[in-house]
Amino acid sequence: MINVTKNEYNFLKLCKKHFCYDPAQEIKLDYPNQVAFYIPIQSSIQQLLSKPDVLNMLIKNYNETVNRNAVDTDLMYDYRHGSQAEENIILRDKPDSLLFQLYIDEIGLTNPIGAKKDTQKITMVYFQLEDLPNTVKSMLKSIGLIAMCNSNYLSTKSNKKKFFDPIVQDLNILQTRGLSIPNSASRLNFVFTVLTGDHLASNDIGGFQKSFSNGYFCRHCYMNYDERFTPLNEISHALRTTNEHDNLVKELLTLNNHTVLRGVVDDSPLSKLIGFHPVISLPNDIMHDINEGLCGKVLLAMLRETSTKRLLSYGEIEDRLISFKYGFNDKENKPPILRKKHLAKGKLIGTASQKMCLFTLFPIIFFDIIEQLDTREVYICLREI
Repeated sequence: MINVTKNEYNFLKLCKKHFCYDPAQEIKLDYPNQVAFYIPIQSSIQQLLSKPDVLNMLIKNYNETVNRNAVDTDLMYDYRHGSQAEENIILRDKPDSLLFQLYIDEIGLTNPIGAKKDTQKITMVYFQLEDLPNTVKSMLKSIGLIAMCNSNYLSTKSNKKKFFDPIVQDLNILQTRGLSIPNSASRLNFVFTVLTGDHLASNDIGGFQKSFSNGYFCRHCYMNYDERFTPLNEISHALRTTNEHDNLVKELLTLNNHTVLRGVVDDSPLSKLIGFHPVISLPNDIMHDINEGLCGKVLLAMLRETSTKRLLSYGEIEDRLISFKYGFNDKENKPPILRKKHLAKGKLIGTASQKMCLFTLFPIIFFDIIEQLDTREVYICLREI
């Protein structure tokens, strides 16, 4: 062990020999001390699919999905069965292409507070093959890293372009040329589907405004901040279209004066990625919108109704949550105890997975009163969705 790790050169040499290690490529940014790193996606996919049974599982799952959709074309099993896929030029030419999606997020390397909390944040770009079985996709090791950069460096347009250009170039080559897998006679085709992330990251990468407290803050429609509480049966919001968005970007680039036009601030650094468009390729943030947002609000409304109708007091709700025995599969996501003070303040604590666990088990925990709740209809509707 000492001989292996006595210096970095020897260690990396052995990693290349025994573990197919491929060093990350440096991306030079505006200043000499500013560097980002990129891992070629082709080599990552080749290593992933070279592992025993992974390629077979992927192909088997792909074929099963195609067969299920052929039996019932009304159901959407993956991106291929949606309307956007019909307009995807790669899928039109190569319908057997395997799907991959990107994910962008920030991580904190330290845990400072106050003014220093954003100084050590790193922007990470990941990928995942969507045709892997769900049991495999749920594992962290099925997610591959593509690139990383200090988030502060990406505050300038030139650095952002330098960071994303090699990613776009590599992904376009993957989509147009395909990829040969070791120990496999066939050449696999791939197609980009969507880029996921939280709303701040998605708006940033799409070239939309990053403020959600004014103007046209939604990247899907032209909802104005002042109209956000107007019931949808009293107002309609036009959806953004690719042509309208492209025209807004052209106008912005012509003006070149940092103007915000209907929520658009700039062209996307991924605009040249085949299959990507800011209007259609940046889906909603399900974790924050549904798990932490809507599910949490419905749960809170049901618990408040329970107290208002004097079915259970806040103290009795707390006692019931404490005494409930969670099953083996739910223990990891066991929600924190909702104290009386939390319910009185209208605050539902917990992570997204913990709130989802409580949302799922609510009819079991409160089996004797749920039929008496008017909010049960909203709960059932959300469960069906």
